[in-house]
Amino acid sequence: MATIKILTCIHKDDIYLKDKDYLPIQVGKALASCDLHIQGDDSGDHISAKNPSYCELTALYWAWKNLKGIDYIGLCHYRRYFDFHRQGRKGFPCTLFPTGECEGKDIRIPTDILTRLEEGCVIMPKPMTLQLSLFNDYCVTHVSDDLRTLERLVKSDGDPSFSQAFDDVMYYSHKLRPCNMFIMGWSEFDRYCQWLFGILEKVEKETHIEYYSPYQKRIYGFMAERLLNVYLRARGLKTFEVPLLFFCDQPDEDLSLPLGKYRYRNLLKGLSFLFSFSPKYWGRLIADKQL
Repeated sequence: MATIKILTCIHKDDIYLKDKDYLPIQVGKALASCDLHIQGDDSGDHISAKNPSYCELTALYWAWKNLKGIDYIGLCHYRRYFDFHRQGRKGFPCTLFPTGECEGKDIRIPTDILTRLEEGCVIMPKPMTLQLSLFNDYCVTHVSDDLRTLERLVKSDGDPSFSQAFDDVMYYSHKLRPCNMFIMGWSEFDRYCQWLFGILEKVEKETHIEYYSPYQKRIYGFMAERLLNVYLRARGLKTFEVPLLFFCDQPDEDLSLPLGKYRYRNLLKGLSFLFSFSPKYWGRLIADKQL
């Protein structure tokens, strides 16, 4: 029988959902002032002290280096889970619930998901629709020079498929599958981590974040959200998208809309995204369709 583990990343004492296939892990434990008495990311080979800039990737790195005998590996957060059983709002990529409603939700992994994993699929979140391309959205929200450093290093890494995938995902898409959440086979996970942490190590050497705000210091976690999408594109992997459950007491304007208004707003975002392109893009798109 296949062994599956989904890391549940936790950084503070709070409620979280439990199941036999989930492994709660305290991220940034090397820097923490309290012990949550769960698995920490600070044992064996680890980068726990980099948690302020690597975010949940410190759990990912720990699992990559220290877990053994796992067939399928995934990641979620103590407030964000895959909604395998469609308990959220129909048609939405993510449904917000008050934190107090966490306990009653079902996060068990159904057999159809296991079947898809056996067939080589990667389980991913349903995408969020942005008004800008992923590249421009990052530049507006974070430090644009850092993204240009990342682009240069990805494109100089020697594999043209990753260079093309970077352009396709970052410049020609406004759909982001967020939160570094996924489930995939271990061999693919190993390949992904080799590539991801290799790239981020190079970026880290060329970026200077000592004067960034705590939010902007989460740079490598933000980059990885985009890089996972780039990796899947470059590798040509099949994906199956699942909506998310998000337990949060802060309202979200988009996710609180009626479904019709939500779809209309996404349509406007899509039009804004398309009209932002130059004639050069449309020429490339037409050429690609003719191939």
